[in-house]
Amino acid sequence: MDGTGDTDGHHMPGLKSATSGVPAEHLLTHRLMELSDRLKHSQMLSTDRKRDISALKRDINDLRETIKLSLIHTIGSDTDRKAINESHVRQLIHSLEGTGRTSGSSDVLQLPSIHHFLPHLLSSSDSLKPAFRISKNERSSVTMVFGVPTVKRDVESYLVSTLHNLIDNMSVDERLEAIIVVFIAETDLDYVTKTANELESQFGEHIDSGLLEAIPSIESAGGPNKTSIFNNFLASVDQIDDTVTDKADDSHARTCCGYATWFECTNKLIKEQCGENAIKNYKKFMGGVMGTLTDMACPADLFPAESDQCQKLKPAPGTKPKGKVGDNALTKYVTSMFSFLFITE
Repeated sequence: MDGTGDTDGHHMPGLKSATSGVPAEHLLTHRLMELSDRLKHSQMLSTDRKRDISALKRDINDLRETIKLSLIHTIGSDTDRKAINESHVRQLIHSLEGTGRTSGSSDVLQLPSIHHFLPHLLSSSDSLKPAFRISKNERSSVTMVFGVPTVKRDVESYLVSTLHNLIDNMSVDERLEAIIVVFIAETDLDYVTKTANELESQFGEHIDSGLLEAIPSIESAGGPNKTSIFNNFLASVDQIDDTVTDKADDSHARTCCGYATWFECTNKLIKEQCGENAIKNYKKFMGGVMGTLTDMACPADLFPAESDQCQKLKPAPGTKPKGKVGDNALTKYVTSMFSFLFITE
């Protein structure tokens, strides 16, 4: 095998041009990973279709019972129930199917479910369940819902002052018609518990009345993977300070290889959990945040994550960044602003 085709002679498009210099074993491993991802996605869609079919069966059974009751009421005699056979039901269903359709059209409108857009929910029943919740008096039919997200801040948190400002500027009637939901976007249980206790001590009256609720981060199947991805990138940047003998080109390559690995792993994680469409949205988001800076500084074709150059320059798997205790200004800044993404202890 020369890396440009498979064993039966069929050409595998894009292997040679897109990955020149990469061993054939790496190419096959990459392709197998892609096929595995596609199979997993197909299985999730298949599960979604099974749920649709089950729901459709229930609707059909309900319709049959409704039709039978309607015919019994029309005939008006229990002794005539035997006359209500399957042919009556099929005939009535057939007439209902034609109602409202354009003549000659066989198209049926099928509304998408949440699993069409978030297929990763099929693999975990807890994907939309809050890991923790404070709610003393649940309200319904309110006219206003305020969402207040918060993350761990190393210097100062504005959560309490924000809630005080929001509640103090609401009238009594407005408080009765509203819910304030505090979303604690953290997976650290100690921090979540500390924040929850602070909310209860500061706003116990409003929690008891149902005005204020608190929910922490949604359970995530990929939390540890996400953290290791970011840690590896920051560890790459940290090494620039440790390797003072690096040439300028090596320092640049070390940073770009770390970024390429981070970007590749992040895309893979998003694809596994959220599907192809989520990757497109993620790339749009990154384009809006970074513009063309990363493409100009670290072109993907010059710094592929699996290249020999990057394998030599990247830190060992599992290396943790120094973060704020390191000498690198970039990692200090990033871990200060986005500390919830990294593990630096």
